[in-house]
Amino acid sequence: MMFIDNEPSILMENYAGFDPFMARSLKDSKNKDDWTPRLSETNHLWRIQLPKDMAKGMHKIEITAETDSGKQYKGYKIFEIE
Repeated sequence: MMFIDNEPSILMENYAGFDPFMARSLKDSKNKDDWTPRLSETNHLWRIQLPKDMAKGMHKIEITAETDSGKQYKGYKIFEIE
């Protein structure tokens, strides 16, 4: 589940692809022998479209995930709309 600024939850879309964070992180990453790590496609990616009417300023996204066994994980990120 995903919440923005403690509003009602927003449905996230699950998709397959390359992790955008890892792609950016590895883009210029090389070790001394010029070996570059390869990305692997995963189906463990989620995305949403942010609401178009969000006010300028700081916002908080909170994610709650639950495993098949019922264990919950939470995380958050603060971001700014200019």
